[in-house]
Amino acid sequence: MNEFERQVYEDMKSTDRILLWMAKCIELFEFSDILTKEDIKGIVKVLQAHEKEGVQHE
Repeated sequence: MNEFERQVYEDMKSTDRILLWMAKCIELFEFSDILTKEDIKGIVKVLQAHEKEGVQHE
C-alpha cells in the first residue's frame, strides 16, 4: 500500500474500513472457489518468502 492509499484509509471512519474489508474478503472468498491445489501451494510459498523477509503486520 502506498502512502496515498494509507492516508485515504486512515481518514475513513472505522465502520467504512470494516465494510471495505468485508467486501474484499467476500470477493476473495468467491474467487477462492476456482483455486487449485497448485495455486494454494504457490500462495503458501509466497507467504513463506514474505515472512522470511521479516515483514510483519501491526
